[in-house]
Amino acid sequence: MTATPATLTKSPVAVLPKQLPTQSIEPARAIRIIPDERKMSFTPGVDEIQEPLTIDALRAQQAQAEGVARHHEKVVDGPDIAGVYWRMAITDGLSRETVAQRAASLRLFCLITSVQRVNDIRQHHLSAFRDALTAFPVHFMRSAADGTRTIEEIMEQARFMPDFKKGIHVTTRQRHIKSIELLLERAASEGHNLDPGLNIKKVKPKAKGKGAKHKQRAVFSIEELKAVFAHSLWQGGQSRGNRHTPGSVVVRDSRYWIPLVLAYTGARRAEIAGLAASDVRDIEGYPCIVTQANRYRTIKGEEPGETDERRKKTRIVPIHPHLVELGFCEYATEMKKRGAELLLPDIVPTPRKGSRRAACPDPTLMVDKFGGAIDYMWTTALKKVLDGNPRRLCMHSLRHYVNDFMLYAPDIIDPVRFDIIGHVQSEGEAINTAVYRGDAPLSLKVEAIRQLPRLF
Repeated sequence: MTATPATLTKSPVAVLPKQLPTQSIEPARAIRIIPDERKMSFTPGVDEIQEPLTIDALRAQQAQAEGVARHHEKVVDGPDIAGVYWRMAITDGLSRETVAQRAASLRLFCLITSVQRVNDIRQHHLSAFRDALTAFPVHFMRSAADGTRTIEEIMEQARFMPDFKKGIHVTTRQRHIKSIELLLERAASEGHNLDPGLNIKKVKPKAKGKGAKHKQRAVFSIEELKAVFAHSLWQGGQSRGNRHTPGSVVVRDSRYWIPLVLAYTGARRAEIAGLAASDVRDIEGYPCIVTQANRYRTIKGEEPGETDERRKKTRIVPIHPHLVELGFCEYATEMKKRGAELLLPDIVPTPRKGSRRAACPDPTLMVDKFGGAIDYMWTTALKKVLDGNPRRLCMHSLRHYVNDFMLYAPDIIDPVRFDIIGHVQSEGEAINTAVYRGDAPLSLKVEAIRQLPRLF
């Protein structure tokens, strides 16, 4: 049976964007979104979804809410979850990555609980959401067909999955619950009549065995790093497609460069994965990487579209001599000659056929996590060289390695470390160094970077 084409009723304020065709394994009734007749039920221009409630329908509803929040004159703030969220997202200036994450969390909440208004949320909805996440398919929405399935169809399918394919990780569950908490705070600030019995603290997932903050993520030792970079991915593999078998082929692409640059800069993965080709340049006679926001990815802690130089989180980080020897600067020059906007264009995954990214004129604009495309090859390499990687080292562990090295180096002062790593706010830098100082001299940062040991 073929799913009936979606029938949409046009809103008097906003028109629902055309949805991309998807195919469902299980037949689903047509998505029908109609204006609610009750006064003040939804934000004008945002329509209530009638059954079936699916991710595709919720995405369409959020698109309406975004359109109203961004482009229309001031309208009455309705209690619809989509409207409340998009008003919050725009007012708070959330980054593109955060906007996508929070929106996905709220779609999932609406899908699981069948609630579309903040004033309809009850404590049992919060509890049901928390519990459902522990049995939810891990790879939900990897297939476009998932967007057409109801919660009943999704959970029925999950019943027959092996345990390792269901149950969302606790940190992801915490993020989903945090999205609901922020939504309720925004709704309360708008004056919506929320249930006084709501208590978000009672449903927050707790990570077992949580210890001191500095011990929560494993940090690479220098011996472990040398073992990792002795892998054939960096020393020579059998072919471009088989880099886990030793050979003579070294492919200098995103999978090669990103881990190396992280290990010699302490940057975040997305900062390096989303570099523009022009971000590698000579400054004061030193080859440097300029980590700054661009149209594809933001910098953590910086509001999207920020133009005030005093508020921007741009950092200038000298390039380690080993990276220079390996040809990183020449690689950047070649990318510029080719006219590449991104330094590592192969980091952008090929859109799945029929997906929203495939329909976008520039699919790079819709990449949720810059650098995610190299995860499989990186984690496979770690498991091979570290006997299964029992300490659960990850790419972010490279950042912690650089930070720890500079933290305990006797002749690297904190302002220099802060300006290289970008840890100022999270570490509570003293006011005399956080406020009453300029950027660390580039020459001091060069000396600090050069102290990092060569990895091979």
